[in-house]
Amino acid sequence: MFEEVEKLGQRLRPSRGPRPAQFVGTVAKLAGEPGADGRVEGEVELQLQVDDELLTARVVLGADDYRDAARAHLEQLFVKIRGVLHRGTRLHRLAAPTEFTVLDA
Repeated sequence: MFEEVEKLGQRLRPSRGPRPAQFVGTVAKLAGEPGADGRVEGEVELQLQVDDELLTARVVLGADDYRDAARAHLEQLFVKIRGVLHRGTRLHRLAAPTEFTVLDA
């Protein structure tokens, strides 16, 4: 019986924490503002497919990636991004974003 309790404890124990992963999804909302150089940058809301769930995650993008996100939003294209997903109750956050790419049809 102690063996089973130990196994259960290991499964319930949190892992080492969130790790960077790659995600694919769509751009649902743009909420950027002009930066110091006048180019728009800032928060983007993504709909990401994570396993069998569709999650809404916010991420802050620099001007170049924000421009690409705006194009993907207007043209309804999929995007790919790498980052650390921090889950919330309804809205999630994608930290340390890298490798933002628009997947052209």
